[in-house]
Parts: sequence; C-alpha cells; structure tokens
Amino acid sequence: MTEKKKILVKNKFQSERKIVPILGIQVDSTSEERLLKKIDEFLENLSLKAHFEASSNLFVVTPNPEIIVKALKDPQLASILNSADLSLPDGTGIIVASMGKIASRVTGIGFATRLVNLAKDRGWRVCFLGGDQNVSTLAKNRILQDTKVSNVPEVSKVSEEFEILALEGPRLDQDGVPIDELNRRVELRTLVEINKFEPHLLFVGFGPPKQEKWVQRNRHELEAGAVMVVGGTLDFWSGKIARAPKILRLLGLEWLWRLIQEPSRWKRQLALVEFVYLVLKEKLGLS
Repeated sequence: MTEKKKILVKNKFQSERKIVPILGIQVDSTSEERLLKKIDEFLENLSLKAHFEASSNLFVVTPNPEIIVKALKDPQLASILNSADLSLPDGTGIIVASMGKIASRVTGIGFATRLVNLAKDRGWRVCFLGGDQNVSTLAKNRILQDTKVSNVPEVSKVSEEFEILALEGPRLDQDGVPIDELNRRVELRTLVEINKFEPHLLFVGFGPPKQEKWVQRNRHELEAGAVMVVGGTLDFWSGKIARAPKILRLLGLEWLWRLIQEPSRWKRQLALVEFVYLVLKEKLGLS
C-alpha cells in the first residue's frame, strides 16, 4: 500500500469519530462493537502481511476518572490523550459525566481481550510490553494455552499464524523516560525487537501516565498496526490478579474489587471523589 493510501485510511478513521469532551479530555462515544469493527477494518486496509510503518499506526488510549484527574494536573498527559486516534470511555464515572451522550462504557481490559481474540481468528501478530516479574510472558503463555481468553462468540478457531511476542521493556520514570542509561539501552533493544516482529497489535502496560508518555515519545519509531495502552491488563491475563466477578463488572465496581485485592491502591481511589467534585463543579458552572 502506498503512503498516500495509508494516510487516506488513517484520515477516514479519524473523520468517523464521535467525540464527547469530559473535563476537557476527548472521549469516543461509538459503541464497542463498532470500535472493534473499525480497528479490524483499519488493519485489514493496511494489508496485514505488509510492512507496517510508524507514520500510519493507530494509538488507542483508555481514560477513566483517575486518568482524567491526572491529566487535569499534567498538561502533557492531557495533550497526549487528546491527540490519540481512539479514546475509550473506560469507567462508569465517564458515562455518568457524559450526561447520556455516551451510551455505554468500553473497558480497556474488555476491549483488549476482544482484540486478542480477533487476532487469534485473523492470524495477527501481537506484542505484550510491560509488567513486572515476567508478567507479559505469563500472560502470553496463558493465552496461547487457553483458546478461550473470554467467551467472545466471533472466535471459533485459532489461526496457525497467530503469534505473541512478550517483552518486559525498560523501567521508566513518571515522564515515560528510562530511569538510567542501562534502561535506555533496554529501551533501544525493545524498539528493535518490536519493529523486527512488526505486530499488528502492540499492548503497552507500563501504567499511567508512563505508558501514554512512552508511546507518544516513541510512536513515530514503532512499526506496528495499532498501539494500545492497557494499564494493569497484563496482570489479569497473567493470572497475577483475578478479574472481578461479572456482577461487579456490570455494576461498574471493578475498582472496588481491585482495591480489595490491593489495599495499597486506596490513595489512588481518592481520584474518584475528586473526579465527581470536578464534574459537578463544571455542570453547575462554578469557578
């Protein structure tokens, strides 16, 4: 595919977006089914077996109330979120704050899982990047051993061409930059390995805001079809953390389940209270 054609494919994807601002952060209001189809079409149009170019990759972010509160205090993070190609409404608070303009949430872990299942069916190459203590490798092994990552009906088989590359990557500071020269070298090797593998899907799990800033800093060097930040999703896929029961997921209480498993996260949950306060303040027109 020519560079001009790739640019047209990317522009078409952008022009079809339906965006709702939440405290100044752009969030897509398109249904999960349609978003999944759009990414499928996007990668198909880029020609799956062809050479991926960094100039044409798709960047997917997953803002939830905690991340939006971070972004309000971090202009760089806010700019990155608003420059992404797709912004998933990951959190019940986002849906409530939209005042009906976003019909339903699209969780990062749920959407990423459906993408992995789609990759199995399409024969796509997938790369997991991030996580501690071989989390990405554990996630890879579990997914390759289990043909049912989730009960997604569209996956009836696993293509023989489906591959996963698991990389731990460098240790980063809060600006998404390697913490020292050793990790800078790790980062360079990581980029080489990713580009050699040329994944259709690259899932980056360094945690916010490190992952968003790392992708933005390296985006034009990543030869991948779509790059999605996934936070702690690799922990769930690896089995390190158990996902919330379905009833809690339906009620939007996955954050509570995670807090029960990891009590040390309690300070992070204060962002939910701050988010509600900021939304109410904006709706009431208070300065």
